[in-house]
Amino acid sequence: MNIPGFTTKTLLEFNAKVKECLRKDDDNSSAEKDYGVRSFPDWREFSNKIEEELKRRDVQFDSIQW
Repeated sequence: MNIPGFTTKTLLEFNAKVKECLRKDDDNSSAEKDYGVRSFPDWREFSNKIEEELKRRDVQFDSIQW
């Protein structure tokens, strides 16, 4: 995925969506999570790339606390 090709607004929305999915998974007490954010490393890799690009652009954002 071409992370640098996305607008800053889109990257911030992606970041917010990952945080929302993580929160929903963590709030879900069942063993079967809706999104599997903590189960699949792709989520964290994607999040890290987004955050790296936002930092490169010198954008303020709330980093995801894993």
